[in-house]
Amino acid sequence: MDLAFYAAAAGASAQQKRLNVVANNLANLSTAGFKKESAVFSNLIYNELNPPAQEGTQLSASSGARVDKTNTDFSQGDLLPSNMPYDYVLVSDGFFALKDPATGQITYTRDGSFRLSQQANGRFLLAAENGKHVLDNVGEVIAVDPNTTEALPVGVYRFRTREGMLHVGDNEYLPTEKNGQAVAAENSSGLVLQGYTENSNVNMADEIEKMIEAQRAYQYALKMVQTADEVETTINNLRG
Repeated sequence: MDLAFYAAAAGASAQQKRLNVVANNLANLSTAGFKKESAVFSNLIYNELNPPAQEGTQLSASSGARVDKTNTDFSQGDLLPSNMPYDYVLVSDGFFALKDPATGQITYTRDGSFRLSQQANGRFLLAAENGKHVLDNVGEVIAVDPNTTEALPVGVYRFRTREGMLHVGDNEYLPTEKNGQAVAAENSSGLVLQGYTENSNVNMADEIEKMIEAQRAYQYALKMVQTADEVETTINNLRG
């Protein structure tokens, strides 16, 4: 089969994945602390010709492109006053740390829309909307007196680099080996604002432009698939 067919099919698949990324960005336009993502493409022909030493290639024959990964843009979103005592926003780089009470796993988020979670012993802990407990700067849960609205010692955690962090859903991230260990900021009180939320950094106009580009590229790729199939059919008919 003509490689043009496979190149077009790979292109259509890649553009579909790009559309999925754009759609997810638009769906989270109003999600506090959400960070937009972008699809990163790689050329399959280069992957074929330049495999790592002593390793097999990913495809026996290849052309076209594919979505290699998605990058996350951690730039600051707009800060919006909420006047809610358990809302916190980061005014610099960094993350809030959340601990799953069921598994003990710690994830990180920019979404500071917190609430109170009452425990079986009657005390209240600061928690995210999904019930995970917010940690202070020494990795402990934060007990809250519901009769006061004073600022709480919410921890702020940073990494050597934010590139490559895994997006695990619920607006949360997991660090990889590349990111290094989380380091708590010594003076977190100067890095957060109480009674504010951070809007997503998604720009609707930019995402709609990307969606139109991806849709048109997808249509062209499908047209190329159709054309390649017609050419192959014509050649087979001539041979017959």
